[in-house]
Amino acid sequence: MSLRDGLLREYEALLAAREKLLAMAGQHTQTIIPAYTHGVQAQPTTFAHYLLAWESAVGRTCERLRQAWPRINLSPLGAAALATSSFPIDRRRLAALLGFDGLVENSYDANHLASTDSGLEVASALQIAAIVLGQFAQDLHAQYAAPSPWLMLSEGKLTGVSSLMPQKRNPAALEQLRTQSSIMAGDMQTVFLLAHNNRPGMFDTRSYDPVPCERPLQVFQLFLQVLDGLVIDEDRALAEVNADYSTTSGIADALLKTADVPFRIGHHFASALTSYGRSHDLSLHEIPHTEAARIYRAEAGQEFPLDEAAYRQTISAEQMVSTSKGLGGPQLAEVTRMLADGQDRAKSDRDWLRSRKAGLAAAESSLDGAFAALAGGRSTSTSEPG
Repeated sequence: MSLRDGLLREYEALLAAREKLLAMAGQHTQTIIPAYTHGVQAQPTTFAHYLLAWESAVGRTCERLRQAWPRINLSPLGAAALATSSFPIDRRRLAALLGFDGLVENSYDANHLASTDSGLEVASALQIAAIVLGQFAQDLHAQYAAPSPWLMLSEGKLTGVSSLMPQKRNPAALEQLRTQSSIMAGDMQTVFLLAHNNRPGMFDTRSYDPVPCERPLQVFQLFLQVLDGLVIDEDRALAEVNADYSTTSGIADALLKTADVPFRIGHHFASALTSYGRSHDLSLHEIPHTEAARIYRAEAGQEFPLDEAAYRQTISAEQMVSTSKGLGGPQLAEVTRMLADGQDRAKSDRDWLRSRKAGLAAAESSLDGAFAALAGGRSTSTSEPG
């Protein structure tokens, strides 16, 4: 009962964060931002595309918790020590009165085995969530290394002013989210370590709080607070993209599509163009078309097939994002579709949560009614004359 209560509370906290991610994504479907691989700017995408990725990851934890529910919400009660008892306890009636969906039928399993693996299942889902949120905190924290970050936390309770350097605004909430996520991952690993190499029937894994939920709740609530405090500078984000070479990867595609230039040649040209620009302290957009044409002739042995207008369009971040064709990409049509799908899933999950809560409330009401009837019957019988 403690485990399922914690599961529903954790599920609700994660669902609130998912709903926030979806709301933010809806506001930034065409906000261009840099995206990174190996910690280095790789390609442009949109902030909505980025946020929806995290919503998907958090949604998978919700899905894991939801899938665990049918196995968690089974009653072990009435199993006694392990072999039931000589009293005619109606285990099914007991399960229904306490809001369980069914029984852990084998009484040895109910007392010795299910009490362990049910906790491990929930701890596994929560540990994955801790890793995901730690990644999120680190990803955002990396932006603070830039003199003018395109993504920051709003000043106030989420940031701290350095005790020595008044100009610094430390991303305290991100540091806490990362730290608490790591501690949470350790807490969940402890659940596994307690069960490891342990005999069935020992107390180690059968505490009244088999998977502590207070830290997960703290982490999930902090995650929501961070989302609420995010401030994105759209112009600065686009400038960050344009200051680097992440749109270079679109050149080879454009050469292949428009002039049937083999991708290998286009890739070599784009790489040489990047090396030239960086060695001359130029951004991609600052390299003259004439210089790009010269480098192409040197690499490909033929005239550059893109005129100035086509070349400038090819290296445009907006163009690169909008012309993406793949399923799940950052183009507006796909982001809009994924956003709608995410909203539908979140609504379904919210309905599921309400249904589970209503079921438990109804069971509690039924239990109270049963006790009231029993107490009323006893009161009547004891009031009768000797």
